[in-house]
Amino acid sequence: MAERHTIGGFDVEVTKKDIKNIHLTVHPPVGMVKVSAPLDVDIQTVKAFALTKLEWIKRHHHRLANQARESQRELINRESINVWGQRYLLKIKNSGGGDHVELKGKHLILRACDNASTQVKKQILERWYRDQLRHKATKIIAQWECQFNLSVQKIYIQRMKTKWGSCSPSSKSIRLNTELVHKDRDALEFVIVHELIHFIETRHNKKFYKLLDGVLPKWKSIRQKLNESPLSYATWARPS
Repeated sequence: MAERHTIGGFDVEVTKKDIKNIHLTVHPPVGMVKVSAPLDVDIQTVKAFALTKLEWIKRHHHRLANQARESQRELINRESINVWGQRYLLKIKNSGGGDHVELKGKHLILRACDNASTQVKKQILERWYRDQLRHKATKIIAQWECQFNLSVQKIYIQRMKTKWGSCSPSSKSIRLNTELVHKDRDALEFVIVHELIHFIETRHNKKFYKLLDGVLPKWKSIRQKLNESPLSYATWARPS
């Protein structure tokens, strides 16, 4: 179970694991500081270690904290919305019945009842985002399952505050951040491959990165682009 501690002025999430060394990371999208520590290491040792990395933490936290943010969505005609790394102009039409969303040319068309509130329109779009992400993720996972000789039993799509994805090798499941629908396909593939490799090697060690280098040689540049891309309002505006 993770514990929260204040270290060097930062809120740090500390998790004890069956590992040999202490690992410190600063996670997008909001710069959450996380430490993984061996089971037998006390919190004072963890704090001392983190303090030696304080300048590094500050540098990376500052970069993420000052990352470009998109404005809050008002869901009005000709508003710009990013889907799969491409910009579309929103076009709202009266559905006269059921709700519907589609991409057509340069437009993202949202059909809803004429008197639908902004909140209802957001809910319609959110469902569509999740469906789009699940559909594309399912196809990518199927391709990589064959390469790794693995089987994914469950795919969860949800808002995630500090991660682009996570997995549970024991239940053969993968969780993906809904925000990935706004990034390009390479970003989604990188996150999926990263989680699938965790089915083989749970730790971020030499074996893990050797596998990642072998199947996705450009993963570092893809990760950098993903982590530096503008955050949507839904991501950065969530309360902590």
